[in-house]
Amino acid sequence: HIEIQILGDNHGNVVQLWERDCSAQRRHQKVIEESPAPGMLPETRKAMIKAAIEAARAVNYTGAGTVEFIAQGGKQLSPDSFWFLEMNPRLQVEHPVTEMVTGLDLVEWQLRIADGETLPSRLASVRANGHAIEARLYAESPENGFLPSTGTLARLEFAADSEHERVDTGVRQGGRVTPYYDPMIAKLIAWGTTRKAAIARLDAMIRGSLVAGVKTNAAFLSKLVTSSEFMAGGIDTDFIERHLEELTCPDFALRNHLIRAGAAHEILRRAPKGDDSPWGRTDGWQLGGERRIGLDLGVDGETLGVQVMWQKGKCEVMLPGDPPIPGDAPQISLIEVPDGVYAACQAVVLHICLKQSEIADEAASPESGCITAPMPGKILQMEMNEGQSLKKGETLVILEAMKMEHALKAPYDARVLQIRVKDGDQVEEGAVLMEIEPSENDREKDTT
Repeated sequence: HIEIQILGDNHGNVVQLWERDCSAQRRHQKVIEESPAPGMLPETRKAMIKAAIEAARAVNYTGAGTVEFIAQGGKQLSPDSFWFLEMNPRLQVEHPVTEMVTGLDLVEWQLRIADGETLPSRLASVRANGHAIEARLYAESPENGFLPSTGTLARLEFAADSEHERVDTGVRQGGRVTPYYDPMIAKLIAWGTTRKAAIARLDAMIRGSLVAGVKTNAAFLSKLVTSSEFMAGGIDTDFIERHLEELTCPDFALRNHLIRAGAAHEILRRAPKGDDSPWGRTDGWQLGGERRIGLDLGVDGETLGVQVMWQKGKCEVMLPGDPPIPGDAPQISLIEVPDGVYAACQAVVLHICLKQSEIADEAASPESGCITAPMPGKILQMEMNEGQSLKKGETLVILEAMKMEHALKAPYDARVLQIRVKDGDQVEEGAVLMEIEPSENDREKDTT
């Protein structure tokens, strides 16, 4: 799938700005775009550009547009093996690739053309410099048939550290990815003097970016651009479908590193704080030797039973079968959220939590008087009635989120003023579930 970028003005002038290869597709939707097209013969490029310009002139086209062609796969791109597909009379998602190799701002030229300017003759001689490649980062789960993923972006960091790396995005940390719009999070674009250099730079951007809160196709993109067939160039539009299993296969060794690190962090984070005496220790010490306990984790919504052993105030998590994990432990980022922790490394991100965790709503205070949902979920059971008195730490409501049950606790002695939800309700993060007021004892403490 090859396309030619063109510009046309209101005075009959049409110029071309070279081609883009968009053959890496899934279900006819572009995933990777690059320029120039690998494996294209000079005479093929010349013939395709000529056809694109003639098509634009035939309809007196003005503005930025793209003339798209399909070419015969399985052979080198030759002048007699491509056919017209369609023309898109707009800027394409992948237009930054052309901007990176030409140094032109296509949006600027759209506006200048609309303002009546004539395309200068110098645009006809613009050369493509180096190689540029773009990857579309989506909120979706490749391991689950690329189902869209929704949620709050708990962390959003992009690795773009030079003028040769570019990120186009319309979301920000703390924002929500909803099911109502396209799930694209960002476009990652890299330039290099050679195709190999551009791919290496793009892969570093993919692996170095961090998106926590929704599932993404980042690991899939990394495997795709570093696969031997893609690196060799000349893939066809069915490449991803033919190699889907290997491109979506999890990196189990890395996952195990993430599970161990995330679980250990969450266990210590949730453990009650004791004093320094032997009777106040919370590290599982016992007289008869090392202490091991079984514990159920939630890993991306799935239950995983592990063994936990404490040594010198630290806990070690052992996975089922205690599989050996080759290599040194990688550098792992841990992002705490109300319902667990995200463990992230090299484009792989896992949500890890303790099953049946008890989450106290820290947002509730004598001033606010509101118990809010710490995450989107379903009300399984409301434990309180309006007017009822309650003690600090008493369970108020059971919330189900990501297939886990979470008990929301009373932050202080109080009385229930109003309940705003009922069993079975779906609630968003931050939704007010009930209003409470401090008991007289808590009021007195607050004023002394």
